[in-house]
Amino acid sequence: MSWTSRWNANFTKPLVRQIVAIIQRDQRAALDWVGGANVLPSIVEFDLALVAIRQFPALLVTPLADDFALESSDTRQQSVRLAVSIAATDQRPGAVVELVEDYVRALDAVLLTVPLTDFAAALSLTLPHLGTINTTPLAAGVVKDLVVEAHAYDEARALRGNIFAMTATLGVRVEMEEI
Repeated sequence: MSWTSRWNANFTKPLVRQIVAIIQRDQRAALDWVGGANVLPSIVEFDLALVAIRQFPALLVTPLADDFALESSDTRQQSVRLAVSIAATDQRPGAVVELVEDYVRALDAVLLTVPLTDFAAALSLTLPHLGTINTTPLAAGVVKDLVVEAHAYDEARALRGNIFAMTATLGVRVEMEEI
């Protein structure tokens, strides 16, 4: 007898890709809403793993945990925790702090206003290791809720040549139910 899985759950991989694609799609409108038309630079680097950043502003989306509801026997009910981190640079330490605060506001707005039905659509996604692809949509109704739980800010650090860098991370929780 051949093996077959009891579940058809995809867990975090397609969810993370959908979130990055949504941010890529909606960032310009959100950045213009925060800073005015074309004042804040677009995010230019998108990563799924902690790597050396080549271009700023840069975004990193990584899963932290996937907690399952133990009482669920017919579906995989899960609470996925993600880190959505943004890094920016500037020549002035005070300016980089305010720049990162603006990016956090824009990312928070994108994540909290995205219709949950967008997770069930194939979206264009550009990543360094994949090029440009279409995402694999989640089944309709899989994403039940998306909440930004926290904003955490690192200190501004001096880099080479009088450049300062700063990172902030949004703690995101996504409630999902897969079959």
